[in-house]
Amino acid sequence: MLHGKSQAWFQEHWGAPGAKTKRLFGGETWVYVRLVGTSSSPLSTMAPADCQIRLDFDAKGTLEDSGYSGC
Repeated sequence: MLHGKSQAWFQEHWGAPGAKTKRLFGGETWVYVRLVGTSSSPLSTMAPADCQIRLDFDAKGTLEDSGYSGC
């Protein structure tokens, strides 16, 4: 659904990434970290977890692959 979106689109809608790295054959990998699993209930025992979202952009700055962990 997000494939083909530009880096500018992600900057505008998701904010600045937590980390950026260059890819071997051009482009960049961006990583966003979000807290998930939080609850406003004081009786909840569910601890928040870090969700890492990886976005791989091609040399033109468009999203070509993505992945996540800990979500």
